[in-house]
Amino acid sequence: MDDEKSGVNVSLVDLKKRLEFQLMEVRDELSQLTSSNTNTRVDIEVEFRKAVMQWRGLLVISQDIDPSAKSVLTSNDYLSWATSEVLTAAVTNSNLHGQAQNVWITVGINSAPDVSQLEIVIEDDGTGPPGNLIPGMGLGGIDALGGRWQLAPRTDGGCRLSVHLPIN
Repeated sequence: MDDEKSGVNVSLVDLKKRLEFQLMEVRDELSQLTSSNTNTRVDIEVEFRKAVMQWRGLLVISQDIDPSAKSVLTSNDYLSWATSEVLTAAVTNSNLHGQAQNVWITVGINSAPDVSQLEIVIEDDGTGPPGNLIPGMGLGGIDALGGRWQLAPRTDGGCRLSVHLPIN
């Protein structure tokens, strides 16, 4: 609707694709809310493949998972589930709020002397974060998981979400 108001011609095929993907996302979110189990390991590579297929035609998603992070995610059911939740929400928001065309995801380990953290960085080439950010369920969920997050504009446009989740 924003495109129409600004005079941009919107293809009905593109609009239909967007609506279908958004409806699929709502269905998946409802399914997760009713059956989500934080003690079930999620295969993060399978989740990446699902996201790439789900958003095909709307977003190009690239990812890089550090081998040490992959090892942690394979052995920690809660962290694998939490990472999947963060990625799903961030990619959805890149599309929905940022109108991004590309999303880059990096998952690694950030080790400090007193604690090790899983670091998830999601960047996009969209419109950037809003000036009056009100955290929704996604960012609020990170807080509920005991994590920290920072949302900032990228230097060359778009948005950068950095999430740190405690490993222990």
